[in-house]
Amino acid sequence: FNSIQDKSIYVRENAILFLLYNANALLVLDGLKIISKNDLYYNQTLITDDLIKFKGNTDELKKLLIDNFNYFNDTFKVSIINYFRFTTSEKYIEFFYELLKNDSLDKEVYLSVIRIFGKYKYEKCIKYLIKSLQLKGEENFEYRLVASSSLGSYKTNEVKKELIKALNDLNFNVRKNVAIALSSFDLTLEEEKTIENDKYAKEMLDYIKKERRVIK
Repeated sequence: FNSIQDKSIYVRENAILFLLYNANALLVLDGLKIISKNDLYYNQTLITDDLIKFKGNTDELKKLLIDNFNYFNDTFKVSIINYFRFTTSEKYIEFFYELLKNDSLDKEVYLSVIRIFGKYKYEKCIKYLIKSLQLKGEENFEYRLVASSSLGSYKTNEVKKELIKALNDLNFNVRKNVAIALSSFDLTLEEEKTIENDKYAKEMLDYIKKERRVIK
């Protein structure tokens, strides 16, 4: 494991890849824990991509990562969550649901959890996604941005109502994400009228619909 602690990111990366291709989940876990414990630099995306390359028993690796999740620093937590998002992970959805309920998590970690529920539907999470969508202030726009995307997977009247409200968001990118999410919903005449009363909300929704070629 000496190479894993090397000052060179390239040496550390090759060491981790060796463990991944060696297909021993426990050794991979130990290697990642060493890097995390020593706060050695490692790109978040690279960690996720490396985990996806694992050649061994992925069920064993996933269980080890979940069981040791709190050992890792926030950078590794984000990478691990993204690894689960990019692979089949319904088995651990309750674990991520418990994380979603914890709004004291690091911002990037929490955003990664929100993204999980855009891919893997879990009805119990809706109220927490809406809570993120309702956060006020420009400093919270990323929560609203990511939550609006994930909420597009939940075709309920409650979600639709909250997305319509969010079309008035002061942040352009949030409004765009909300419009993208709403474009897959069937709107009633009353809901369309509500949107038409807001010039900017209507323009954004119309733009997204045209872009997606869903206007009849």
